[in-house]
Amino acid sequence: MTDSEHSEHMPQRPKDLQVKMTNVTTAIDDMFTRPIIGGSKFTAELASAEAAKESERGDGPEIQAWYT
Repeated sequence: MTDSEHSEHMPQRPKDLQVKMTNVTTAIDDMFTRPIIGGSKFTAELASAEAAKESERGDGPEIQAWYT
């Protein structure tokens, strides 16, 4: 890994975008925990579909656009 690959060398996200990203990431992480805890009641496939929906609702496209 070169020095230019460290996060401190990357541009920082705007604060409002950071808040959105934190909220979306937390919600998605929680969804992927549910199949682990709930077993067959909430499958990984269902968690993945719900995570995609949450990303759309939580400004996921705006977050992704910032990186491109």
